[in-house]
Amino acid sequence: MNKSLTESSRIECLDGLRAAAALWVLVGHCLLLTGWHLPVLGDPALGVDLFIMLSGFLMVFHYQLRQDKEPWQRPET
Repeated sequence: MNKSLTESSRIECLDGLRAAAALWVLVGHCLLLTGWHLPVLGDPALGVDLFIMLSGFLMVFHYQLRQDKEPWQRPET
């Protein structure tokens, strides 16, 4: 894949949101270990769900961008 297509196909806001979800998971687990409680951050399962949902969307998005170069029907793909 050429560099210009890679750079133009990034959805930076979703990359940032995915990073925030990963941080949410980390903080949520730290809160569980220490016994502290914050209303939303204290539930790391929500952060895991958000992270997995965004990761799945981004994987399918990039997979569809490459479908012309790597057809889905080929065994190599």
